[in-house]
Amino acid sequence: MSLRGECLDVADKARVLLTEAGRLATGDGTIEQVRAAAGGLSDSFEDARTALGPDAEADLDTAGQALQRVQDVLTTQPVDNAELRAAANDFVAALTNAAAVCAPGAPTAPTTGTAPDTTDTTPEPTPTS
Repeated sequence: MSLRGECLDVADKARVLLTEAGRLATGDGTIEQVRAAAGGLSDSFEDARTALGPDAEADLDTAGQALQRVQDVLTTQPVDNAELRAAANDFVAALTNAAAVCAPGAPTAPTTGTAPDTTDTTPEPTPTS
């Protein structure tokens, strides 16, 4: 799926954050690297909120709150890897929901009501003998 331009930075920085968190969990990264990645992503969220407007705020706010949980886990000493993993999973789920407003042509406001009826009403051809 291709993303709107204002969302590319969020996607790239989210990928960096998750990579750095994974490296920290395996002992190949530092907490400072994860904190720096989280801080950069937080800035990108603000830019995306401004660009996408008020219709996208709810989804981006939810993802931002999940990011804050990741950042909060990073302040504990020592960092609880299981808690970091859980917070990262919550963040990914929230970011997935927020990505819906980033798809090209996607409405910026969630639609309400029922889905359109897509039932094929073309009559079946009548067999000929």
